[in-house]
Amino acid sequence: MWWLVGYVGCSTTPRNAKVYTSGKDQIRLVKGLNSFICSLPSHCGAGMKIQISAS
Repeated sequence: MWWLVGYVGCSTTPRNAKVYTSGKDQIRLVKGLNSFICSLPSHCGAGMKIQISAS
């Protein structure tokens, strides 16, 4: 469950994690829990993150 540790700790590990930067990105969710964090300094720690459960 490395992804949960990364989500809770606002870490963008593994290093090959996808980073979206266009502001118009379209993301295909996978079945189950999908986690997203903001990688800009202090944003994630201030709560700019979300988890989405897809079925």
